[in-house]
Amino acid sequence: MKGPVGLREMAPLVATLAILSVFSLSEACHPPSITEQARYKTVYLAAYESRRLPCVANGSSPLTYVWTKNGHPLDITDGLSIGSGIFIEEGSGTLVIGNPQASDQGYYQCRVSNPCGTSLSVVTHTIHSFIHPFMPMAEPRVVTAMVGGSAVLRCHPPQSAPPAEVSWMLFSDDSDPSNFRYPMPVQLDDRRTVDHYGNLYITNVHPEDAVPDMKYRCVAMNPMTRTLVTGDDTKLVVNGHGFGTVLLTQLMWATPSYILVVKGQKATMKCIFSGNPVPTTTWQRVDGELDSSRTYEDNFELTIRDVQPNDSGQYECSGLGSQNGHAIRHLFHLLVKSAPEWRSQPIDTTVASGQGAQFECSATGNPLPTVEWFINGQPYQSLPADPKRSVSGNGTTLTFLQLEASDSQVIQCNASNTYGYIWADAALYVHD
Repeated sequence: MKGPVGLREMAPLVATLAILSVFSLSEACHPPSITEQARYKTVYLAAYESRRLPCVANGSSPLTYVWTKNGHPLDITDGLSIGSGIFIEEGSGTLVIGNPQASDQGYYQCRVSNPCGTSLSVVTHTIHSFIHPFMPMAEPRVVTAMVGGSAVLRCHPPQSAPPAEVSWMLFSDDSDPSNFRYPMPVQLDDRRTVDHYGNLYITNVHPEDAVPDMKYRCVAMNPMTRTLVTGDDTKLVVNGHGFGTVLLTQLMWATPSYILVVKGQKATMKCIFSGNPVPTTTWQRVDGELDSSRTYEDNFELTIRDVQPNDSGQYECSGLGSQNGHAIRHLFHLLVKSAPEWRSQPIDTTVASGQGAQFECSATGNPLPTVEWFINGQPYQSLPADPKRSVSGNGTTLTFLQLEASDSQVIQCNASNTYGYIWADAALYVHD
């Protein structure tokens, strides 16, 4: 995953806002330093809900804020007028998307400049929230099961951004209005659960699972817009009575055996066992102990919060029924990767004319992050060669020699790998 990129050309019409104050050229020139920017690198947009992309900086005046979208200058001259959807807040460079539309999604970045340097913000990816309706079926589905047996009610959730939250409900049979009943949620318990694709599993069917005059429907909700859409009806028919026939424990469904998770996120593993009587599901770590402070079991699922590298290893679920005599087991392999984290990052540095300066930028991560330097918003590799400036130490050290007062500038570093990036900036002040 790459971080912010430098801009080589700027169009004459750009989104700018200058914050002016008295500034004497005889005073020390302080390059801009961004003090407030977007906390999240991905932001979902919803209609009628304004979104702020912060950009506030310190430094010698005048400060000029320029926003880009997808790498191109954003012309929002009209946005400064009343009633427009996009504008810059007065007194800062914060961009406000007042009434987001699908056309507003993209990659946004703030560029702050003054006479002695340029600083870039992190890139914010905005995504327009939506949820499509379910694809209609040609005819209602009917699922037949025996008492004590198992049943699977299929769901095909529609496209949604962010991904939809899926649940199941019972709805009244529309064919007989006289028997109308209010919708009821399907409660998940030791017999009923939903896999990671939204399918409903009844691992031990009871006669009351077939509710008279009601049908099952899959429900998808967009967590950003809170919009609900429902699928088509599925009728469950249960044959038999009493407790049914004794059935051996079987594994109906499990999450993939190899699971890759990024450090700090959560890992989930799920095993759905069927049988009659209802099997007992247990979890263990094969090559170590479960951390009880971050691990919990619920509804056939093991969850590890705030995953750490030492959580990598083998995990096992077991389904044991009284009729089996031995457990049915399934093995998982958890691999933990990590986004970049700072080992050392550049800091503001002040030197006298004729002296040198050095900046360090290194990060840990799995895989090992690569380091990219920026000077005044331009990638280091794109700058003309300068014998007074060099990068060493496998790209982690930026060195300047024999600096002059005119060399005050903004130094920025991007450390990135497949799972993310981190971005730091520092000001180089050179005084006479």
